[in-house]
Amino acid sequence: MRLRLLPLLLAAPLLLSSVGNAADVVPSGKAADPKTKQGRRRRPPGKGRVQPQPKPEPEPELETRSQPRPPVRGWKASASSLLLLDEKGALRKELPVGRLFEDLPDGTQVRREARGAAAGGGQFAWHWQKNEIVLMGSMERVLSSRRMLVYLGTDGQVLWDSPLAEAPPGLDPLLASDDGETTLVFERSSGGWSVAGVTFASKRLAEASAGDRIERARLTANGRFAMVFWSRAEQPLTGTFLDLRSGTRYDMPAADVPLAQVVLGEDGSVTAPGKTLYKFP
Repeated sequence: MRLRLLPLLLAAPLLLSSVGNAADVVPSGKAADPKTKQGRRRRPPGKGRVQPQPKPEPEPELETRSQPRPPVRGWKASASSLLLLDEKGALRKELPVGRLFEDLPDGTQVRREARGAAAGGGQFAWHWQKNEIVLMGSMERVLSSRRMLVYLGTDGQVLWDSPLAEAPPGLDPLLASDDGETTLVFERSSGGWSVAGVTFASKRLAEASAGDRIERARLTANGRFAMVFWSRAEQPLTGTFLDLRSGTRYDMPAADVPLAQVVLGEDGSVTAPGKTLYKFP
């Protein structure tokens, strides 16, 4: 009897060990089910597990988002004035823009008008003033009139002026090229209207008479070519085209083509829909 119990006693530790690990034993005849706890093998600590990745640090914002843009030095136009700013954006000079009417006890009216704009990206500016004393009544009569146009530099200095500059109906007294170095000035005297190309250094370029009324005008962006449509009592509407560099002039009766269809190109070409009317050499 003792001899038969001995194998059982020796096998008991094995049975106990098997019972202790029953969760890791797959019953015979059955396949392991990966969806159940049975059939899974115990993984050693730290193996087969997805380790959490550290969160990436947020990228620092660009400086341009948090820092304001530096002020632009030069001229800027507002609704009521023309402003000159320094490198820090501080105001250096201010010129008024607008219209003012004042009635006086003697039946006259004082009329003041001021216009202005920046040119050449703020490197230049122009400012025009017109003061008139008008006798009021059924028929108004201008008793006195004074005008002055000044062209200004980056430091606020007057580069040149014109006491004859006038603003045609619907136009300013001056047109400027994109870089501000060339302008087309409208002037009026007792003999009528005239136009002149003037550089920022006060050099006068090509000039031309423009009759009794200016209807339309243009200066090309490069400042080389100009176009003026004008009329006089005894002659029909005329288009005058100028090469300001060479002084070449070309006149064209507006009756030959509708005024609104004429285009002056940057290369000196005068065109209408479907055809070229003239080309400066």
